[in-house]
Amino acid sequence: MSSFITASLFFLLSCVEIRGDVVYNADKISMPRFRFERWKDSQFQDVASQIAYDESTWETLSYNSIEALAFMDLETTDNIDDSLNVTFDKPTMILIGMGFTEVTWDCWINHYGGYYWSDLEEYKIAPYYEALGWTLDTWNSESDFPASSDKNWIELTVEERQAAANLCYIEQTWNQESFSTGWLNSSEAYLASVEPWLRVDESDNGPTKCPEVPAGGCSVCGEGECVGSPDGIFIFPGQPSVPCGLFENAGHFGVIPLDQCQFLSRIPQIEVCDCGSSIPGAPTAVPSMAPSQTFMPTDSILYNAEEISIPRFRFQRWNDTTKEMQDFATELAYTEYYWERMSTNFIEEVAFGDLDSNKLIRKPWKNRVKSEKPNQVLAQMGFTEDVWDCWINHYGGYEWDDLIKYQIAPYYEVLGWNRDAWNSFVSSDYPESNLKGWASLTPEEQQAATDLCFLERTWNEVPYSAGWLESSDYLATTEPWILYGSTKPEKIISTKLGLLHWLIIIAVAVTVVWIASVFAVVWCCRRRRMNRLAQNDNNNKVPTKNISHPEIETDSRTVDQDSSSKESSLKVETIDEDEYDC
Repeated sequence: MSSFITASLFFLLSCVEIRGDVVYNADKISMPRFRFERWKDSQFQDVASQIAYDESTWETLSYNSIEALAFMDLETTDNIDDSLNVTFDKPTMILIGMGFTEVTWDCWINHYGGYYWSDLEEYKIAPYYEALGWTLDTWNSESDFPASSDKNWIELTVEERQAAANLCYIEQTWNQESFSTGWLNSSEAYLASVEPWLRVDESDNGPTKCPEVPAGGCSVCGEGECVGSPDGIFIFPGQPSVPCGLFENAGHFGVIPLDQCQFLSRIPQIEVCDCGSSIPGAPTAVPSMAPSQTFMPTDSILYNAEEISIPRFRFQRWNDTTKEMQDFATELAYTEYYWERMSTNFIEEVAFGDLDSNKLIRKPWKNRVKSEKPNQVLAQMGFTEDVWDCWINHYGGYEWDDLIKYQIAPYYEVLGWNRDAWNSFVSSDYPESNLKGWASLTPEEQQAATDLCFLERTWNEVPYSAGWLESSDYLATTEPWILYGSTKPEKIISTKLGLLHWLIIIAVAVTVVWIASVFAVVWCCRRRRMNRLAQNDNNNKVPTKNISHPEIETDSRTVDQDSSSKESSLKVETIDEDEYDC
């Protein structure tokens, strides 16, 4: 009975996303529409050809055998058949440049076919395949497949269609119809629709509840209220001006004493922050039905000199991210409020390498981070050390010596920073650029900020709710190093610390040479001494004669003794002379 109820619930839940003839996947993974274009209309022909696509393999999904591999298995070409003409050694970089994420590739292109059955179970994908008749044995078999694998879409049951949709199949891709049949341009129901999770919901445009104040913190607006205008500038006599959003965060996390918080909520200057019992809603942009207008870089867009690509999965509205991404983010104390306002989650002020534990996360925020190894969660989300440190942390978690070592300091120096300002906790010591809006920066400062992975909106700390993600020129392009390959010269680390390193190397080398010289002199002296001794032995030997006259034997012994005495004296003098010479 319980198994029947479970099966019934699974069926009801899986059918929730069926609207008319369209079946949507239960995991709310949006279709990568740029992949569903004719080859001749695609802007990605040049980059796609580097990973073995041509017109025929592009226009029929699964014809390029690279699509049989999961996203993470494409970090190198080791798993790719040698017969494929793949000319780029990191295919995932091409895919990211095109707009794929691990989630969209693995579902819409690979359909999780590159996973082991244990992976399917771990990520709760196995039930979808089980609804299609698959088991561990058939998954590992090379020929024993379930009956559903030979059915056309129309022959599948309602349950099987929903299971296939949950694996990101639509009717035409399940039937392996080529784009050339014209179905892309027809009124195909899925492509003509907006996925339910992207549709505008009028209820979402209303005010949202104020975020919860962490234990030990306070609200600068007063109890039960929060900042409604995070971009407003709070100014108090004798104190540096500060954006209201950052001012609010300072109260939340105990930077402002509790008694001062109560005072601040009553002063007239706080009015600029538009305090209230809820956060005003913002209109949600309707997602475009058409592919992005351009993915080519333009001269007006600034790109960072380090050629570190933007992590596009982090630049999405909270409600547009996958459930899995939200779960990961929640482990790191993100909520919708903190996700959509960059730099408000204090985990972002810590460098990736320092997040191997939560020791450096400031209190009381540390208590809200569930993971004991936050950087492992970041890696699961798709971050690398370079990407996190540049695009999220902006190297703010580095010591000044580290900035010098990795040649990042020059970017901050252009913005007016130096060692003293970097190490100061007094805001009046910070350079003027720290209080400038993007438009007030010089072109050189804007490029330096770009090299630190700031965009205009992230520099200005504009929340996602303002709608800038949809209008961002940067997000609408593919970075030039993805399209055309890297032009960055190989970086040679040459630092101030390097001088000390060279001095140590020279000192060690001199010491080794000195020790070797001492051994050489000692060896030379010993050698010369032995040679001289041998020479003296040969030169001073007295030949022995047979003396037949006994009467002169005594004299002969006397002569021998005298000779031996002279010889011994000569040897002593020779040894002393050798040792003196050495």
